[in-house]
Amino acid sequence: MKKIVLIIIVIVLAIMVFGNLDTKNSNIIEDERTYSNSWREPHGTEFAKIGRIIVANGIKVCGEYYVKEVASGEYVIACTPDGNNWTYYVAWIHTEKILLANDEMERKLTPPR
Repeated sequence: MKKIVLIIIVIVLAIMVFGNLDTKNSNIIEDERTYSNSWREPHGTEFAKIGRIIVANGIKVCGEYYVKEVASGEYVIACTPDGNNWTYYVAWIHTEKILLANDEMERKLTPPR
């Protein structure tokens, strides 16, 4: 009986550890409101906080950017160097982390203008 419990624990732990290694989909947001809500310019402290994250991560394509707040402190960001070509990111203010949106998410997003 102890062996069975131990095997189950090992399997559960393996699923937990290896299940989180799927980085291809880790930067996609499934909530449909993310895609249907309108883009807006960052306001208040968002502008400074998001700008700092962009600069700290060496992202140079954000001469202009728009946001959609997904959850408190979690944003989808649309960046453009020229007003025509857009790159999309997911950023977390509290951890100062930013990831490039994957292809699936990018296909669902429409440019801000």
